Amino acid sequence: HQDDRVRDDAQALQIAGGNRDIAAQLFTKLADELPGTCGQLRDALQAADWETLWEHAHRLRGACAVCATPALLQAVDRLEARITDQAFASAQQALAAVEREAQRVMEEAARDSSIEA
Repeated sequence: HQDDRVRDDAQALQIAGGNRDIAAQLFTKLADELPGTCGQLRDALQAADWETLWEHAHRLRGACAVCATPALLQAVDRLEARITDQAFASAQQALAAVEREAQRVMEEAARDSSIEA
């Protein structure tokens, strides 16, 4: 089942041991690293370097799990499946979905930081 939420606040809080500051810091760190991570994913896919692509996707998957970002996590899961298949065209589509969800995470983080400022 599709979970379109950018962030699962309750789960993020639980993962952070009930500490809102830690949950917020983890989310901000993920958002800050997303442009670079998406660039690494794109570069690896363009080079058809499936092993490097898998490593970057898997690391991103872990960060999504820790930050409780369900929509991005599901997009990364789909990308990992396409990497396993080594299906270039489907991997490109899956990466585009990851980048769309990454954009939503970055927008949410930007909104959060403007609220706190």
